[in-house]
Amino acid sequence: VALGVLVIAVFGTLSAYDAYRSYRHEIIATDREIGNVANALAEQTAWSLQSVDLLLLDTARWYRSDSLSIPPERIGAVLKARTPKMRIVRQVMIIDAQGNQRYGTLESTPPTHNVADRSYFVDQRDGAAKGLFISEPLISRSEGRDAIVLSRRLDDDTGSFAGVVTAIVDLDDITQLYRAVNLGTSSAIQLMRDDGTLLARNPPMSGSTGQKV
Repeated sequence: VALGVLVIAVFGTLSAYDAYRSYRHEIIATDREIGNVANALAEQTAWSLQSVDLLLLDTARWYRSDSLSIPPERIGAVLKARTPKMRIVRQVMIIDAQGNQRYGTLESTPPTHNVADRSYFVDQRDGAAKGLFISEPLISRSEGRDAIVLSRRLDDDTGSFAGVVTAIVDLDDITQLYRAVNLGTSSAIQLMRDDGTLLARNPPMSGSTGQKV
């Protein structure tokens, strides 16, 4: 009887160990798979945003120098003609120091909205933004769409604030990439700013976009 109990205990211990080892291997494999997906999505998103930033830098350089020889009434058309089409960029805009939208790539006439209260304008004007600024999710005034706005500061010849150049990025275009990834029912993809503000999520969660995580 004692020998039988001992054999059963040994087999039970070995089975429990095998189950634990399989569990640990599954956890490690799942972590590795999730990490690979996260890294791939992060690289793809970073590449897309870096491309937008290069577009803003080039547009800012052009507006500060080359546009000076162009009649004001033609700047919008030239801006539209020289701006390459990018999937996630809805529109590129030039905004003056007072926050007035002067030129846009989707408008045949200058937009009339004022964005002096928007974070992407205020932080560039006040010097809080260092380089590229990515806004919180908002409703664009030019089109009324869910978007984030990337901005770069414009300076005049004296280094004083002269406005911003912006790129409106449609949130739906960003989340389309994330919707293509099947994570199952217990996982989610979240894109956040450095301060924890949630920019996009798949699957979507009502009221979560724009909140700080």
